[in-house]
Amino acid sequence: MPDLLFAVERSAMRNGALVVGLRIENRGLGVAVQSVSLAYQVRIEPARRRYNAEQKAALVDLFGTPERWGSTLRPLPWATARTVVPGFVSVTTAEVDATPAFALNVAAENYVRGLSEGIIPLTFLFSGTVFYMANDVLQAAPIPWDREAHCELPVEFARAALPSGPSVTSEILAELRSKLKSAAARKAL
Repeated sequence: MPDLLFAVERSAMRNGALVVGLRIENRGLGVAVQSVSLAYQVRIEPARRRYNAEQKAALVDLFGTPERWGSTLRPLPWATARTVVPGFVSVTTAEVDATPAFALNVAAENYVRGLSEGIIPLTFLFSGTVFYMANDVLQAAPIPWDREAHCELPVEFARAALPSGPSVTSEILAELRSKLKSAAARKAL
């Protein structure tokens, strides 16, 4: 039975999309993979990097004050997708789309907007089905849920994928702060 391992070899921006080069190794000796129906979730792992004072201030709305970050820096969803990988014997590479859907993920957008430099630590979580031949019969096996890969995405790649203009959340928060200040000023009178 195939035993697949995954590693991210490279990442690049292409036509506004984040493309990741994924290395897939089959450790199941002598068992050729016919194809892989691969599902993957990509998460931001904010606890796997350091932040400067400017970035800490920019991320307060998302994670709270830095002294609380030990309990508030939790993974954020980045992207979810599926792809089909053609057959191979021992090792193959596949280019997969890891473009975030910022319109559906306000927290990831605010995280990226809060970073001015450095990297964004990402974790790819894999699942799906691997198809292979055994005794001249097509077989199917699930990809174990513990299969994952890590990479460090340059912040400038993520910022290039952001929608232009301020985030919706920023506008809403600014409006709420303004209303709270107005209410507090009226109450003080």
